[in-house]
Parts: sequence; structure tokens; C-alpha cells
Amino acid sequence: MGQAQGAEKEKRWNSNAISKRFKRTMLCGRVGAHNLDHLSLTPIFQSAEALGVPVPLHPRTPQMAVRSAYYSGFTPEVDAAFSSYGLGWHYDAGIQFIRLVLAGTFDRMPGLQTGGWAQPNDMNDGAP
Repeated sequence: MGQAQGAEKEKRWNSNAISKRFKRTMLCGRVGAHNLDHLSLTPIFQSAEALGVPVPLHPRTPQMAVRSAYYSGFTPEVDAAFSSYGLGWHYDAGIQFIRLVLAGTFDRMPGLQTGGWAQPNDMNDGAP
């Protein structure tokens, strides 16, 4: 898609989001093979900043190589818990936040809001 088409599509998305009282989005620690500081994700953060909505960072289970190196050697159940809700999720989200800081994301977008992960009920702010 050309830049002009992409910009127009983003503009329409922003207008639609504002008219529906869009409150926030949420990103997992990595999006596909990319960390959150990857340039392909910049439009998401720019849109969130423009709309004044936060982007909670939802943790994700670390990649298999990381799980093998840091979270293995116990029983399969302990390995799984240790690499996810035991510790791995929290490190994953923290690393992604630090990557955004080190990449200068907040310097370029000082109005960008992030935070810890939101549960589905938090996402609708009390709406049914």
C-alpha cells in the first residue's frame, strides 16, 4: 500500500475510533517476530498518542530459546509456570517497555501513554 493510501486509511481509522469513543488498545510483548520498538509498529503508537489513549503492554510467554535458557530444568509444569505467570511474562513486558524507552519512542511521542497489562474488563471501563 502506498504512503498516501496508508495515511488516508489511518485517518479514517482515527475518525472512526474517536466517534466510537475508543478508549485504548493493547499490544503483546512482541508482535509477530518484532519487538515493540520496530519501526513498522510506529503508526500504532502515533495513533494512540494522537487520540490520547493508552497502550497497555500485555505480557507474552518468552520465545522458546529464552524459555530453554532461563526457565527450564524443572518439571514441565514448573517450567511452564516459571516462563509465564511465574516470572517470564513480567520480564517480557518490562523488556518491551525498556526497548521503547531506549529506542527514543517517548522522546518522539511525549504524549504516548503505556502501562501494565489490562484485563478484558478493564478495557471497556464499565461499559456492558
